[in-house]
Amino acid sequence: MKFLIVDDSMTARLIGRKTFESLGHTVLEASDGQEALTVLATQSPIDVIILDWNMPGMNGFTCLENIRKISALNRTKVVMCTTEAEKMSVIKALQAGANGYLLKPVLPDKLKQGVEKALGTSLS
Repeated sequence: MKFLIVDDSMTARLIGRKTFESLGHTVLEASDGQEALTVLATQSPIDVIILDWNMPGMNGFTCLENIRKISALNRTKVVMCTTEAEKMSVIKALQAGANGYLLKPVLPDKLKQGVEKALGTSLS
């Protein structure tokens, strides 16, 4: 599988990269929503996007809305991984097309489990 980790935190991207590469998957990175859309336009197909909400430039929610407008990305799973813990934020993201929602800080095992739940399958 091919993953795209979208987060302005280099540490968060590193955790995602190590988690999924250790399972034999390909990982790409972007530091904001606009960069993510550029990666998606040039590196498809992407199977799973791990998307932070709070980033400079284009935030994760706006990026999610843009992703869901692109018919070629309808099957791409998007898991929000963010500090946005307010119930309305979770509902808003799920209604906008997120397939899962994880609260930071996320350790590798929790990240893997959250993505597996969104995919409905094991990554191992």
